[in-house]
Amino acid sequence: EARGWYERAAEQKYRIAYSRLGHLYENSFFEDDSSAVDSYRRGAELGDAESYAQLGMRHYAGKGVPQDQRMALRYLEAVPVGSREAATWTTLAEIYLSSIEPEVRDPKRALSAAEAALRVCKYCDVHPLLAQACFENGLYERAVTEQQEAVGNITDETNERVIKLAYYRSFVQ
Repeated sequence: EARGWYERAAEQKYRIAYSRLGHLYENSFFEDDSSAVDSYRRGAELGDAESYAQLGMRHYAGKGVPQDQRMALRYLEAVPVGSREAATWTTLAEIYLSSIEPEVRDPKRALSAAEAALRVCKYCDVHPLLAQACFENGLYERAVTEQQEAVGNITDETNERVIKLAYYRSFVQ
């Protein structure tokens, strides 16, 4: 029934209806990636921030569209700053840190995006990403602090977070 209401709203060019339809197609019993992508594209054409974010994350993951960091970045950066959620900021930070393309890789922007993700969501698991961004910007002591937050109460010395913490500490005098 919700689908019918959203379809009627979309016919009236109510832009948010497109992202809601996309979510329904994406998460319904009959997963339909192509209909979800189509809905998100129509919403983005009308300026819907959530549609831009969803298209960006889909391009980053290659879900229903070709995996393409540049396209992901294009859509995610089109989301107005005030409308960005933690997932958008986190994905931006991951792209800026992980890209092998010199014109996309940008550790400073990654740090800003990771900090923004943490401001938007204090309880999200952003600390490992923030630690990596700090490390890549030469902020070694802060990288240690953020990685300590990521480690929390983990005592297993083979845990990836614990290993990274030891690595970051090796750069602090």
